[in-house]
Amino acid sequence: MIRALMSLLTILTMAAPAVAASRILVISRDDKALKSFDPQTYEEQFAVKLPGDPHEVAVTPDGRLAFSCDFEGHDNTISIIDLGTQSRVAGVKLNPYFKPHALAVNRDGTKLYATAEASRVVVELDIAAQKVVRTFKLTVDAAHMLTLSPDDKWLLVTSQWDNNVTIIDLEKGTTRKMLATGSGPEGVTVTPDGKEAWVVNRVWQTLVVIDMTTMKKLQSMTMEHNPMRAIVTPDNSTVIVTSALSDEIAFVDRAQRKIVQRVKTGDFPVGMAMTKDGGTLYVTNLNGGDVAVVDLKERKVVNRFAVGGQPEGIAVVE
Repeated sequence: MIRALMSLLTILTMAAPAVAASRILVISRDDKALKSFDPQTYEEQFAVKLPGDPHEVAVTPDGRLAFSCDFEGHDNTISIIDLGTQSRVAGVKLNPYFKPHALAVNRDGTKLYATAEASRVVVELDIAAQKVVRTFKLTVDAAHMLTLSPDDKWLLVTSQWDNNVTIIDLEKGTTRKMLATGSGPEGVTVTPDGKEAWVVNRVWQTLVVIDMTTMKKLQSMTMEHNPMRAIVTPDNSTVIVTSALSDEIAFVDRAQRKIVQRVKTGDFPVGMAMTKDGGTLYVTNLNGGDVAVVDLKERKVVNRFAVGGQPEGIAVVE
């Protein structure tokens, strides 16, 4: 443990490289591994084996560290992966909190947030210290997906069994609001301007829009074919949703509140990651074992590359 801590502290205190190595990070659930791919050639750069049943991935803004969780709950850790040395440098035990799943890193890369689904808790991890420094207990049956607002003020957590979203005030460390959004809320995202949150309800097959100033629901719209995740383009104009059962992504015009286009990406799309300029979207096809590369200007798939069985979580390092 001491050796791992010293190794991580050394990594964190090193001067960040002027240009981080570009890569696409994908979690293969079948292979139980974090895999890195070249965004130009789509060739695999390396793979790091992970314990348990990893689902999601998050990465620090400087592109040096990645994180994944053991959702199986036996090892019950958050894995810390050094992308420079291409190795798992630490596993932070979360006991007594179980089944960690979704992840988010704050803007300065000092804190990591993770849902512990079975314990109905969100943990806040001090990355340098490898230590849980705060916990947020939810009054729901499960804590599933989560996202941070762009200013790191709000943490939004979906509970797919309680049909709601919990909004946590991170400065005060308290729950600000609980909103019923519909049956089976999965993905949640906040627009880059911070004005709205969009929640995907998988069972009801709806999209719900929340006003982040008033913390009230603005609208609910139909979103068919088992919607899973949502992401917003940097210009705030378009919300993109994975529709797993129709093998598509749906483009939703934010101002008009309507679907304007659907694009086939592969077998059962789930996770998404976007380049900073909003030019390219990467979509994991869970049943297809591959990633679709979508040109967002043309709104078409320009490539697909194999990544291993059941890819889910995905992130981009630029």
